[in-house]
Amino acid sequence: MIVTNREQFASYRVYITILRCIRILYPKAFEWKHPPYEYEYVKLPIDILAGDIRIRQIIDGELAYTQLDSILEECSADFTKKREKYLLYE
Repeated sequence: MIVTNREQFASYRVYITILRCIRILYPKAFEWKHPPYEYEYVKLPIDILAGDIRIRQIIDGELAYTQLDSILEECSADFTKKREKYLLYE
C-alpha cells in the first residue's frame, strides 16, 4: 500500500476494513489474542488497543459495518474532550 496523500488517508479506518475482510475470508483461521495483555486480565487485547469494543464487534460482524464512521467520530470526540484537561498549551 502506497499512501500518496496522508492528509486524506484514513489509516485507522482502512486497517479496520482490512481486518474485517480477513475475518470474512478466513473465519476458521482468524482468532483474537486472549488475555492477559500487559496489565489487563479480563478484556481482550484488541478492545484495549482499539479503545472501544465496538470496533471488534464490527470486525466480527456483530455490529453493522455501516456504523463504523459514526463510531469513529464518537470515539474521536470523546478522546478530544477527555484530553483537554491534560493539554498544557493551546
